[in-house]
Amino acid sequence: MAQKVDIIAEQLKVDGSSPLATTVAACNEAMGITGTGTLAQQVDTLMAQLGRYSTTSLA
Repeated sequence: MAQKVDIIAEQLKVDGSSPLATTVAACNEAMGITGTGTLAQQVDTLMAQLGRYSTTSLA
């Protein structure tokens, strides 16, 4: 999941050096969406919003 968050943070120009949950929250904010569900669900939602779909190789 960390690799997915790195990809998202890079695309959104969000600092990815923070703890995972903090980075995901910042990415949600950058996308203007409310983070709901588990952290993994939020990451999958962000990936989908960016046109990237979750793959098991990045899990």
